[in-house]
Amino acid sequence: NTITTHPITPNTYSINAVSLSGSYTVGAAGVYTTLTAAIAAYNSACLTGPVVFNLIDLSYSASETFPITINANPFSSSVNTFTIKTTLAGTAITGSSASGLIVLNGADWVTIDGSISSTVNTICPPSAASRDLTITNTNVSTASAVIWLQNTAAPALDGATHITIMNCNVAGSLN
Repeated sequence: NTITTHPITPNTYSINAVSLSGSYTVGAAGVYTTLTAAIAAYNSACLTGPVVFNLIDLSYSASETFPITINANPFSSSVNTFTIKTTLAGTAITGSSASGLIVLNGADWVTIDGSISSTVNTICPPSAASRDLTITNTNVSTASAVIWLQNTAAPALDGATHITIMNCNVAGSLN
């Protein structure tokens, strides 16, 4: 023990003790009051099973911070899936973002399901499930999107895979 001067920058480790598994409500009276807060929790959590965020309010706009970015979670898998699902007819996520309203940044195994029913859409009949969620980006930029899938940044380019967007009304301000 001949060290007389401590290191200027000590080594540090972040240990994430937060784990997610199961269903959580998102809304003013929910476990998470905003979708932004719920996604922030997902982005930093250890997943120990499938995660479902149930939207319990009719509107997600003023209290949200857009874009809402879902990052690649190293614990996501075909078992540890992530679903955002509405519970009310007429639910809307509305805001303005020059990139995308919802950005899937290398995220995998994500489903956004806009139906309050559990009926699965089939080819015949053309549509059996309801469309109860509308996602609208009001930004007028020609480069904006409503739901944007992208790679994570270099050096580890990781594309968004196994993504399902179903039973949603999706609207941007331009074609």
